[in-house]
Amino acid sequence: VTGVQTCALPISADQATQEAGGSDITLLSSPKGDISMNNGSWIALTAEQGQYSKESRKLTLADHVNVFHDAGYELKTTRAEADLRVGDVKGDAPVEGQGPDTQLKGQGFRITEKGGRIALTGRSQLVIYPTPPERK
Repeated sequence: VTGVQTCALPISADQATQEAGGSDITLLSSPKGDISMNNGSWIALTAEQGQYSKESRKLTLADHVNVFHDAGYELKTTRAEADLRVGDVKGDAPVEGQGPDTQLKGQGFRITEKGGRIALTGRSQLVIYPTPPERK
């Protein structure tokens, strides 16, 4: 079932329910979304629960949130919010993840500059593994 469709972020969900009373909030079960950036890169988002605000164009995700950037970075947390107006994703819950040659953890994260910058917030740890030399 496609819960919400926007030009910036196609969102799909197993179930989408519009809140009563003329609310602009759509509740989502197992939402999945992809943010396409101007430079051709993308961020994929998944979670167990979510909600989309049509007015603010914000997607809030909760429970087993997974954020994957096409540069090879994957972040796992319990809560995140995507601001579809500017293409940023942030979370203030503890986060763990990995990249092509890194392991990371922090008290939160920010993906800004339309996916160009990934930052950990709060007390954080980043381990960078050396790239093995190429064999001749």
